[in-house]
Amino acid sequence: MKREKSAIEMERELRELKKDREKRENRKAIIFGIISLLLIAGLSIFGYQKYLDWNKSTDGTTNVNATATTQNGNQANNNSSAPSSNSNNNSSSNSNNNSSSTAAKKQEKVFNYSPPTVTNGKKAGIIEVGASGFNAFAINTNGKNWEMKKKRFDKSFVADGLAQGKRIGQVLGDYISLLTEQDGVSGRNVHFVVSSGAQKEPETQPIINELKNQGYVVNTVTPAQEGTYAFQSLVPESFRKNSFAVDIGSGNTKISWMDDKGKIQAIETVGAKYYQKDVSDKDAYKRVLNTAAKVPSSRTKNCFIIGGVPYTLTKQHETKKGQRYVSLWDANDYKLEGAKSKSGGNIYKAIQAATDCEQVIFDADANFSIGLLNEIVSKQKGNRR
Repeated sequence: MKREKSAIEMERELRELKKDREKRENRKAIIFGIISLLLIAGLSIFGYQKYLDWNKSTDGTTNVNATATTQNGNQANNNSSAPSSNSNNNSSSNSNNNSSSTAAKKQEKVFNYSPPTVTNGKKAGIIEVGASGFNAFAINTNGKNWEMKKKRFDKSFVADGLAQGKRIGQVLGDYISLLTEQDGVSGRNVHFVVSSGAQKEPETQPIINELKNQGYVVNTVTPAQEGTYAFQSLVPESFRKNSFAVDIGSGNTKISWMDDKGKIQAIETVGAKYYQKDVSDKDAYKRVLNTAAKVPSSRTKNCFIIGGVPYTLTKQHETKKGQRYVSLWDANDYKLEGAKSKSGGNIYKAIQAATDCEQVIFDADANFSIGLLNEIVSKQKGNRR
């Protein structure tokens, strides 16, 4: 006959059953955790492998370089690598996009040149009214040699309310204060110049009128004068017998060089905003090609270049803070974004095709208005003698 279990024995068995159940649940949880970790690790490895495959395919992207030919005597062939006739800069977008990985791996070429030291200099400032807005410069100059002290770029007409003729006096006063109070330029050494491109814009005249009302002398320049002043500030004296200068502005592009008699020649062609004037990429390319072909072959070894678009190109280079000179790559090696940059790149391509220059050097400090400012200071020194 079976003995009945006591209450104590039944309680002990229940505790053991509960412990066994808890052990089984713990084992299930551990197994589930291990499986989850293995799944996560597998997915991570798979994702990383996909990233490596994608990165490898991106790095392998090649750049298709456009070709251009020129005739003997530096006369360019109009049929050489001109862009298609599609307007609004759509023609070159594919080659520009393909060049991004190439540009990232390009080796930097150093331009070994140190500007001469300024002796017996004084601070002078100039505010330039350009086609896109204001530029302001403060320099130390003796009328010939100069060094940059402060530069400010592209204060928009629209942002400052100048397009509607509002607050012109106040805004101009702010610019003058920056030069006199922050940069240490004497008020009588602050000058104004209106670029040749800006003179064609309707917003410019009210600004000129306000400056004259305040008693300031407003210098205006022709494209030829602008190109001459750009050459003077941009091309070092030791390079003037084998080099030419390019200033790619929004309203126009100026190309200049020094002839065998020591006189600076300057010519004009379309600017980086030619698309706003219904000029196609193909037509703009041909115009620039024909204009640049006028530079004598003896002056095409080096191209010294300035302008908003060339400055934008330097952002794709590895440069040091405060670096003045940057040797630009071939025009096809840049990734260009935006209508103005693509149009400026089209101009740059045409200049390279027409001149076949060995090196293109961007100067982060030079500007046509500085060439004018040096001339003004030089004349002032001459008058005091």
